[in-house]
This record gives sequence, structure tokens and C-alpha cells, in this order.
Amino acid sequence: MEITGDARVFAVINTANYNGDGRWCIQTATMEKLPDLGFDKTDTNRIENLRVDDVLGGFDYEGVLVVRIA
Repeated sequence: MEITGDARVFAVINTANYNGDGRWCIQTATMEKLPDLGFDKTDTNRIENLRVDDVLGGFDYEGVLVVRIA
């Protein structure tokens, strides 16, 4: 039996600066889930090249960071 899949997992961090409301959130996501969290094709193209431990910011919305955790 063979089990395959994309093992990439990301932590999507909305810092307290996101939305300017002082609230924060940390969510995990796979590549397939990223569009559901508001990332467009340009964003996902940047994210898919991350290596484990890489951190990416600089999105159109301030206060969002993506960390590849697996």
C-alpha cells in the first residue's frame, strides 16, 4: 500500500497589527487550505517555495506571517 500527499504544513500568524484591532490568531494550513484563508495565487506561489523554518511576510495585508513548520 502506498500513501502519498503533500506534507507541507504552515503556521499562518495574524499578529496584533492585523486589522488594527489588537487581536491575534495562529492557524495551521496546508497548501490546499491557503486560498480559503485569503491567499491569492501570487501569495501561494511565494509560500510554496518556503523551506522548513522559513518565515515569510510582506503580504498585501499588514501583520500576517507564514512559517513553514513541516
